[in-house]
Amino acid sequence: MHSCSSRVSGRNEQVGEEIVRESPSLQFKKVDYRDKDALVAAMKGVSLVVHSAGPFQQRQTAEVLEAAIGAGVNYQDVCDDVDHMEMSRSLHDDAVESNITAAICTGIYPGISNLMAAKAIRDLDAAPEQVTFDYFTAGTGGAGPTILSTTFLLCGEDVRTYVDGKPSIKKPASGVRRVDFGEQVGHKNVFLLNLPEVLSIAEVYKVPNISARFGTAPDIWNVLTRFMACAVPKKILTNQALIAKFSEFIGPLVRAVDAIVGGTTAMRVEAVGSDGSSRSLLYGHEELSECVGIAAAAFTWHLLMSKNLPKGVLYPEELLSDPDEFEAVLESGVRTAFDWKTFTEKSL
Repeated sequence: MHSCSSRVSGRNEQVGEEIVRESPSLQFKKVDYRDKDALVAAMKGVSLVVHSAGPFQQRQTAEVLEAAIGAGVNYQDVCDDVDHMEMSRSLHDDAVESNITAAICTGIYPGISNLMAAKAIRDLDAAPEQVTFDYFTAGTGGAGPTILSTTFLLCGEDVRTYVDGKPSIKKPASGVRRVDFGEQVGHKNVFLLNLPEVLSIAEVYKVPNISARFGTAPDIWNVLTRFMACAVPKKILTNQALIAKFSEFIGPLVRAVDAIVGGTTAMRVEAVGSDGSSRSLLYGHEELSECVGIAAAAFTWHLLMSKNLPKGVLYPEELLSDPDEFEAVLESGVRTAFDWKTFTEKSL
């Protein structure tokens, strides 16, 4: 039997006190992530730092990872932003020199979705020719302003895809298509967004054609998102403070809609081989906010328990080179899903 103690850090003392009231075994320490010295001090004596203070979009530095490297402490984040991921990857050599493991993008998507893609690729009968990531979340999935801010900020980012082995830039919220997410979720419209798993799968598996799409419900939110991507100036969409205020302003409306549509999340990840063979993995969960925590916890447990962690700044698919450990983390990450299937036919 293994046990561990956890402490929570953040800038908002009121939120910290509420967390401790709900979970008395936790400790809370007020820390501003922008204060590197305070971060390093807060990390003293811990085995792992888990960074979940999103949104990650429009961050200019990877402060928490830099502090973890300085403190010599293993690190994990649930980053869902390409630029922040690349900033983190640029610290790979520093992490190796500090002898730490830094696992980045270890939430549900990206995170478990990366492992789904890796599994689909490995199960193909030929070399991978194409990988598509399709995601759906009803409303905000129970995540509230954070996912709302993330989506709006992504509307200000050009979308990186791969076509025939070369980077191909697309407009945000373009490329709409309809995807089958299984019987319980049904067919949903999804559109292109700039997501980090596209780049990591391209780098690790050399897949020539890759893209990622996202959609929500009700469909009016999709229409609003596409309108913002087309009509709102990029300098507004990339202003994190302004987007956060806007997300808070429409928060009451969003919460009312969430109460009606729920927080269902679904993922369909498909790999197609050069011979036309196909593998699709389908995942469905009742609540985004819950499944993100479960997914991150699967990676956390591995980082705490594994005796042979590679060093450096690593994508999820790089972290788990051992087949047994790979399957264990994937199984743990999807254990509460209401849908978990593998298909051999194409999604469209």
